[in-house]
Order: sequence, then C-alpha cells, then structure tokens
Amino acid sequence: MLRTSPKPSIKKESGQFSFFMQKHSFETLEEFATDERIFHLIAKERGKFVAKCNGDPDAFASDPLLTKLKPMTPPRKFWSNPGRGKLPKKADHGLAKWTGPKRRATVRISQAIKKNIDLVPDARWAKELKIFSSSLRDCLSGNAPLVLETPRILAKFKEQDPDSGDFIYRPICKYSDLKTKIILALAYQYILDKFDRYFHKDMLFMRAARRVGKHEYAVPQYLDAIDSVISYRKKNATKSIYVGECDIQKFYDIFNHDVIVACFEDLFEEAKNKHGVDDSVFDGIRQVIRAYLDSFNFPEHVLAKNNNPRFWENEVRRRKKDKSSNPVCRFKWVKEEAFISSGCYSREEFIEAKENGKIGIPQGGALSGIIVNVVMRMVDKPIVGSTDPDRLFIRYCDDILLMHTDRHLCEEYLETYHKQLINCKLIPHPRKDVSSYKSGARTKPGFWHAKTKNVYLWGSGSGDASDWVAFVGYEMRRTGEIRIRKDKIDLEIKRIAKKYHDIIHSKAVTSGEVLSVEKQEELMTRIDALPEHINNYEKAGNNVYTRSQARRLDNYLFKKSKQAAHRIGIPDTKAAARQRATYVEKVKDKVS
Repeated sequence: MLRTSPKPSIKKESGQFSFFMQKHSFETLEEFATDERIFHLIAKERGKFVAKCNGDPDAFASDPLLTKLKPMTPPRKFWSNPGRGKLPKKADHGLAKWTGPKRRATVRISQAIKKNIDLVPDARWAKELKIFSSSLRDCLSGNAPLVLETPRILAKFKEQDPDSGDFIYRPICKYSDLKTKIILALAYQYILDKFDRYFHKDMLFMRAARRVGKHEYAVPQYLDAIDSVISYRKKNATKSIYVGECDIQKFYDIFNHDVIVACFEDLFEEAKNKHGVDDSVFDGIRQVIRAYLDSFNFPEHVLAKNNNPRFWENEVRRRKKDKSSNPVCRFKWVKEEAFISSGCYSREEFIEAKENGKIGIPQGGALSGIIVNVVMRMVDKPIVGSTDPDRLFIRYCDDILLMHTDRHLCEEYLETYHKQLINCKLIPHPRKDVSSYKSGARTKPGFWHAKTKNVYLWGSGSGDASDWVAFVGYEMRRTGEIRIRKDKIDLEIKRIAKKYHDIIHSKAVTSGEVLSVEKQEELMTRIDALPEHINNYEKAGNNVYTRSQARRLDNYLFKKSKQAAHRIGIPDTKAAARQRATYVEKVKDKVS
C-alpha cells in the first residue's frame, strides 16, 4: 500500500523531513549537511529518549548519549505545540503506535530549535549545538579526522539449531557516539536523495518517495510487491506462470568491502556520465563509506565473540532456565569452505579478505541498508537491463521473486542472477527441485523452509508445481487467495506467550500481594491489546485461510488470557467472559 502526500516539495511527514524533491544537483556531502538537517537529526535522537522514558525524565539520566544530547537541545519549556496539523497523528495500532511518540517529540524539539536558536544565541544549548554542527562539518570536509565508532554488539536470539542444539543469535550493532550517528544518518540521506533515481523501480527496500499522481508522492514499501503479483496474476490468468526464488546466506555478514567500494564507484560513474558531475564532488561520501567499512568486520567484531565466555554469560544463564544443562550460545556464519566452493573466492583471496578485515557490514548501522541497494543494483543489472513484458522481477532487501510465462526464460534469468551473486561475492543458498518437497499433489512442510528453489510452476499438481508462492510475509495462491505465512502466525503465538510470561512473573504477581481491580485490569490490558498486530497484514484480506489462522490465534489467546487471569486473582466467571473472537473480528473487518 502506498502512503501518499499531496505536498510536492520538502515536507514534514511523521516528524521527519523528506528531501526527495530536491533539484537534480550534486553538491558535496559537506554542503548537503546543512544546519537544518543536523539540528533535525539531533532533535530526532533526543525524541527517542523522550518516547522511551514514559513520562519519567530521569529514566535514562546516566545514558552517555543522553548526557551529550541534553546540553545541545532546548529545555522542555521551549517544546511548545508547533501548531495545528503539524504533529504526526496519533495511532492506536501497528508500528505507528510505538514510533508515533518519538516522531511527535522530534517535531516539537526540532521546531523549538528552529524558533529559538537565533533568539537566544548566548544560551548554552545554542552554543553547544552550533559548535557540534561546525565540528561535524569539519570532519566531512577533511579539515578534521573522520573516525567512526566501532559499534557495540548485541545478541538477539534467533533459533535453536536442530542438529547441534546450540542457541543461535543474530548480531545487532548499536552505536552510542553521537557524532557517528549523525554522520551516518546524513550520509544515508545524501545517498538516498542523490542516487535513488538510479535504482530500478521494483527495488522496494529503503527507497525515496516517488511521484504517483499529479500532486502525490509515495514511499515504496514491501506491500507493493503483493499488488504487483496480484496484477501479474490477473494479466496472465490464462497462461502458465513459472516462479524463481533466491535467498542469500548470512546476507549482511558476508558483504565484501572491496565489492562495496566498486559498486559505489559504478554508481558515481553513472552520475558523472548522465549529469556531468565532477568526480571530486563524491570525495566526502567516499570518505564516510571507507570509514564505515573500516570500523567493522564480521570475523573480528562478531565471530570472535564465540570464543569469549564472558560475552555470553547472561544468555547462558537464561538458557539454563530453559532446561538446558550446558547451553551453547553463539553467532553463526557461513561455513568457510562455502566461500571457496561457491566460486566467490579462491582460498588465498578468502584468507586475505578475512585477515584484512574486509568481510561483513553492521546489522543496524544506518548505512547498511543503503549499501544493500547499491550492491544489489549491480546484481540486478542483467535482469532489469532488458525489457521483457512477460517477466516480473521484485526484490526486497535480499529476497527476490522472479516470475515468467516461459519456463526456459525464467530458468535463464535465475541462472544469470546466481552468477551475478557469485561475481559480487555473495553466496546463495543451494537450490533444490520443488518436486523433492512433493508427495503426489501434496506439498511437504520442507517446501516452506527451503531458502532457494529451482524454477517451478505456480499452480496445483504434482511434480515441480506449487499452488502457493511465499514472499514478504505472505503466501499467495494461484487462484487469488492470500494468507499470512505460517512463521508469522507462529511469531504471534510466541508474542502471546511472552506477554503471559511477563504478566505472571511481574513484581506485582510474584510478591504475593492482593492486587486491586485497577492493577488486575492494567496487567490484563497487556495481553488484550495483542490482536492489533494483525492489522499489519491487511493484504491478506478475509478468506477461509485467514479466518482459520485467526481462529488458531483466538484459541491460544483465550487459553493464555484465562491462565493469566487466574494467576492474578480474577474469578473464573470473569476470566471466561474475556473470551472473544478478537483476531477473527480483525480479519472480518478487512477488505480483500
């Protein structure tokens, strides 16, 4: 679904500035880094703490980032309401419910800076803000050294390895240095603003807004992929449709730094050829990209932590509670032999790249997402470079969906794509035939877990045919029905279980005190609000499959609600009254 805005120039949307309608100029990164942009990014960082503190101004008083932000942002008495219609609207569900307070605080702080910085130039916050802005531009211009912070690594549980029983974690990178965060945010805005026009239209990950009407602009998002597949299916209703899928192993963790630099240079070359831009204009963004790559590599900053027992102390302690006597917690990487056997590297090249710290980019770094688009632009080139009205090609981050009405051409496109991945030193998952996941016309569960498959027919039948295609959290049937992927439903089940766990292990319950009616309701509200998450899947619509999924969620929600109510002292009669078809009602409200 496209989110539109009637404003055709620089606009404020959800507390952020969008500069997507700037004239096709190529100023340097230093020139791009205006006071207005820097001040707004400072306000955004401050707004995050305002949203997280839940009304307690001292909640993060000792946070080192907040101690840097406070002296350079106006006191709260200046944070007046910026005017009717200027604050982002409040939301009662979905992602906007949680990000809305941050965006609203950002707008208030940003407006306070803009309004007062010249009125009170001698105020400490105004002086500190101007000094910070000036020193930051010195780094971007080369007048001061540019060294970016190496991020702190956080371990986020992903899954338990079915073979070894090890607990596998995903590395999330967190930055706490203010200057690093602002420089990376500016570089991200600069690349998106100047180079988004060189990315093909069906690249749906991290894009700038584009024109969708005479006075309307919209940011592409993953739901647009569903609309594209629906249109393609209707267009070829009487033809056979063949599908190719591809996924990349440990995507962020295997990017080669030299390949990244080469892909950026190709992007700069296109800008120079099309717009006559002088090469020196890109020196500033080159400097930031190199500093970003120099600050992190996966083997040194992530994989090495598998040999550091102290890093895993808390996680090991937590997993022992899961009835695992000697848990092994670790980060997972591609087997080193796969870098060589896939053809990405010779053995000498891989050893050199690993020893020189040239593999992997931070998951969570502001530039990583845009680096994905720049590198994948090179991978996509042979596919999107030719016009083929019978082909559908969509990419969201590292997931691609390829469809064609000709099996042979679909196989050729998929083979070309695999070769391009290898050329860019990215390792695709091994391909398997769909027929290996079939028992007659029935599809086995392994089909849904397979990351990459050979070309197959979209439709019912035996052999290499599948009635369903999965992409970006949905499964689409050849006859038109859409349902939510099973792993997303399982995630919702886990979310219900976690809320139940949080309730029964809260201090109020474990203390053994008799809870007031108000406290009982406050605790139960945590679990009652869960069905709002299904609003994130509006494309699925109302059909027999989504209603079945909703009933499964309803049954589990009722079970955990009743158990939670019993644990906190709500009588059985009232607990039973909490049963209601919440998920089902959400589904019925949707329009197919």
